[in-house]
Amino acid sequence: MRASTLVFGAATLAGCVAFPFATPPAQVEIGVGPRAVDAPEDPAPAPAPPPTSPLPGVPFAPRAVAPQEPRGTSDTPVEVHAGIAPLGFAEALLDRRADVVVGYVYQGGSLARVHGAYLHGDGVLGMFPVGGSAIARVGLRVELRMIGEEDTRRLGRGVAAGGFAELSTFTFGPFGSSDRSGGAVGVAYGEGGIGVSALGHYAQIDEITLSGFSVALALRLPMTLGLVYKWGLPGGSKKSKSKSSSESEEEETPKPAVPHTPRR
Repeated sequence: MRASTLVFGAATLAGCVAFPFATPPAQVEIGVGPRAVDAPEDPAPAPAPPPTSPLPGVPFAPRAVAPQEPRGTSDTPVEVHAGIAPLGFAEALLDRRADVVVGYVYQGGSLARVHGAYLHGDGVLGMFPVGGSAIARVGLRVELRMIGEEDTRRLGRGVAAGGFAELSTFTFGPFGSSDRSGGAVGVAYGEGGIGVSALGHYAQIDEITLSGFSVALALRLPMTLGLVYKWGLPGGSKKSKSKSSSESEEEETPKPAVPHTPRR
């Protein structure tokens, strides 16, 4: 916190643009896997009336129409989870046997794009200490989803289940980075780690059925509190440019010659 106070004081004296920020303990996952899409076919258009020839007595030869390609039934979507993990806030809960995460899920593929809210619960089957402060967990996961199809008002429900494995540790300390234009300082507190998960999922949205399997990389992020800043006042560069241009004009302007008076 002392570093944040010093930066804020320096920003006030030197002049800069600064924004405070705060993030909760979170879990982010990015995965991919095969998915089957069962959707009703679009209704066939009504048959057009038979064409007539513009010339009487001359038969009309209709053009050949290419057959319609069949609609695909499977794709490989990318699945993204971003949620809040409240139990990752306390160091005393590092060896917990259960976990809860609530957040947002997006699943986008070539045949269907769905998104919505999710709530998943983890049950830890085994824990193993790693080093002096880290711990490895292996367990099962069940996830409930309330999702809808993108760009439509269709809503549905879904479920996912599978397993996970992760390596976590508790973090408490300052962080910061800076360059000539600005930087960020703050403090991190909470659980951080990395892991993998493998889930089978199923969803029903009106008449559309989605089912598949995905493997994801997971990151646990601690709570953060800090300040992002950018040095320099707006318009400062313009002033310096105008000043330098005026100085260059003065240097380039030739001085009038002084007439020489000969001595008698």
